[in-house]
Amino acid sequence: MLVAWPHFAIGTAPTNSRIKIKLTSSPDPENDTTEAMAQHETSTTALGLGELGIQNDCKVFHNLTYEQLADHEKKFNEGTFVANGTFAVDTGKFTGRSPKDKFIVKQAPSQDNVWWGSINQPTTPEVFDTLYNKAAKHFSSVDRIWRGSTTS
Repeated sequence: MLVAWPHFAIGTAPTNSRIKIKLTSSPDPENDTTEAMAQHETSTTALGLGELGIQNDCKVFHNLTYEQLADHEKKFNEGTFVANGTFAVDTGKFTGRSPKDKFIVKQAPSQDNVWWGSINQPTTPEVFDTLYNKAAKHFSSVDRIWRGSTTS
């Protein structure tokens, strides 16, 4: 299973600690090109993602070119290339973004600066911790993670 990780792998661990990790590519000193920066593969261990609760050593791919991403899609049967070369994925009944699925932990110092309502819905630190642990458990069960892309 190929899993999408947020554009910047910056995470806040459960509310008892704060950890930030940012994936970056560094240019190849021999060949300082965008292509050299785009080809990057590392592991969860090398990134220290264990500190975020991800307890496996899977591969992490980031800043792939469209061609590299297409190779992954084809290799792991993530969908189908249709007649015009477009890649199609069956998402089932979940076909778009869910604007009412945005929750923010209501706590100081931000609680007085958020425009609370049907879009920015408040939640508790306990609910955040439960969901965070569920996500970390999921990412601990996969064999590869994809983050970001040079395509937009």
